[in-house]
Amino acid sequence: MTSLLTAALLAADLAASADRPGFQQRDVRFFYLLFRNWLEVDVRQPGADIDLTQIRRACEGLGSRVRALPRRRTAGRLPRTRYQLTLAGVLALVDELVAPSPTRSFEESLFVVLFAASYRAHVIRRVEHAPVARKQVARALDPRVVIAGLRRELKRQGDDLERRIAEGDQLRDAAARARAAGADDREVAAIMEKLSTYQLHYVRPLGDLLLSLPPEIRRHEMAEGITARRELVFRPLLALTRAQQQQLAAIEVAL
Repeated sequence: MTSLLTAALLAADLAASADRPGFQQRDVRFFYLLFRNWLEVDVRQPGADIDLTQIRRACEGLGSRVRALPRRRTAGRLPRTRYQLTLAGVLALVDELVAPSPTRSFEESLFVVLFAASYRAHVIRRVEHAPVARKQVARALDPRVVIAGLRRELKRQGDDLERRIAEGDQLRDAAARARAAGADDREVAAIMEKLSTYQLHYVRPLGDLLLSLPPEIRRHEMAEGITARRELVFRPLLALTRAQQQQLAAIEVAL
């Protein structure tokens, strides 16, 4: 379940009132579209939507942690089903929302911070009859705790990019020295494989990959290709990661 759908389920549950208990699937869809609009997804992915079948499956996936409220027939027809999260359902969705996810975009991560800062008190009131759950929610939806988790994820990403840049420079220099000493492609590939922490070695060793390429592409990947990846991908990604870290620091000051 995406963070936006998880938050939409929580928001729909919170929006229910004593006069109109529970939420309908269309309420979840509305909050999903609203949150999506906040993140400019309408601009970046025009036409994307969520249908009620997906929401029904999300509710079914919660199992006993969401319950369908009794329906009373009015004017000869049965009203749409309304749902209510159980205590376990609220806690499960909160945990899922704040859990770090490698597939979550930075925009979605900012949304999680926003949700925590905006709705923490409301979720706490939703579970106030259960002291242990109240403490759990208060901790999980503390926006500073959420930011700390995001900061750790960004640090791991930044550290990995810095290693890639440094190692690429070492590999390029080692390959150039070997080439100057008269090494052929096979020998250069062996040197690069020995030095590299190439992350897909378990799928296909670096030496095998290089030697499988046509000679002109192989030589490019042993020299200019390393520089191109550094300047066109790794350095820009590292700059973006550092900018995101600075944005988190600014957000934390504003909380």
